Amino acid sequence: MHDLVFATMAGTTSSARKALLLARSIRAFGGQLADAPIWLMVPEHIARLPASLRVELDKSKVCLLAFKASESELVFPFAGKTLAAGAAESLAQERASLLVWMDRDSLIIQEPAALLLAKNSSLGYRPVDHALIGSPVARPPDPFWSLIYNYCGVFPEQVGSMVTSVDEQTIRPYFNAGMLAVRPQKNILQTWSETFESLYRLPVFAPFYKRDIVYRLFMHQAVLAATILANTDLEERE
Repeated sequence: MHDLVFATMAGTTSSARKALLLARSIRAFGGQLADAPIWLMVPEHIARLPASLRVELDKSKVCLLAFKASESELVFPFAGKTLAAGAAESLAQERASLLVWMDRDSLIIQEPAALLLAKNSSLGYRPVDHALIGSPVARPPDPFWSLIYNYCGVFPEQVGSMVTSVDEQTIRPYFNAGMLAVRPQKNILQTWSETFESLYRLPVFAPFYKRDIVYRLFMHQAVLAATILANTDLEERE
């Protein structure tokens, strides 16, 4: 079993090229984590990647792993990300004590030692950069967040606050879905994937999607926030 595995997702050749740059940055600047396994999750039905790209991925010791996703599921923004993350976590349960889920357009520029979670931690996270649809703590949760909390089983006492990393707004917990370190055995990413799959097509959310596209774009991240709140304690997060 490896101590840590990196994973990301690509659904096209161009996105796989971005993942290659991420992999190269890990190998070059990852320090003690430079040799950690890197998994590139790809939908099982997509066309084969160009042979030249596969050669470059192999040079960086990137393992291609397929996950199940229909073309219709991949139409909704970031639905593929949730499915890939859940699949990666499932595979990691018998192979690693830590899984680092990253967006493919990320880069490592120094040893990411902070990804090595403390013994009693289940989740390492970053706040979102901008509040956008985040829920300000100065006001009660709006109808959208009230629905999210209700469907995900989040109780008021589980909701604290955090400050966004760029616009520095104080909001209810809203985690960046592009950088997560998890204990695979905790099932955080699988629960996120399954919950998102059960919620995003519900008619009750359609008015929000119609009102503003940001609700479609960040539905996955809202469900992630509620999933984390419902399934971890504050002491488990760092």
